[in-house]
Amino acid sequence: MLAYMSTGFVGAMISNVAFVFRNIFSKKGMTTGKNVGGMNYYACLSMMSLVFLTPFAFAVEGPKMWATGWNTAIQLHGNKVFWYLPSP
Repeated sequence: MLAYMSTGFVGAMISNVAFVFRNIFSKKGMTTGKNVGGMNYYACLSMMSLVFLTPFAFAVEGPKMWATGWNTAIQLHGNKVFWYLPSP
């Protein structure tokens, strides 16, 4: 029997539509703007989305959720958690 949450399905569909729009607008941007390679343009779009959406992530998740995750990481890894932060 297949069971799924409708909220997850709707979220996945919104994500798919957002990726399609990003690809469409990036192709339009590459033809109208300066001559930029596809990978560089995609990287710039990704960095801009990170800058614009990070405040929303902090606002939606809330500082208590971030603090809980940080405290859990400190308890699991101790002072070594600082070595794990810059790793990819």
